[in-house]
Amino acid sequence: MRVVTALAEALGRDATAIRPLGEVVDTDALDALFADGNDRAVHVSFGYEGFDVSVGEDDVVVRPATES
Repeated sequence: MRVVTALAEALGRDATAIRPLGEVVDTDALDALFADGNDRAVHVSFGYEGFDVSVGEDDVVVRPATES
């Protein structure tokens, strides 16, 4: 839910009014990566609606996408 909340804030919309995260990433896999008991350091990045999203153990960072 923290990813959806961060995306909604970046988009300036209610969390219920944004594109479902499951259309962009496998949310079950994302949840499993950050589940309790996972002792590996995990960092996941993906694009969403013109934003770069980085998810770490303790943070979610949403920034406007940059072109490489």
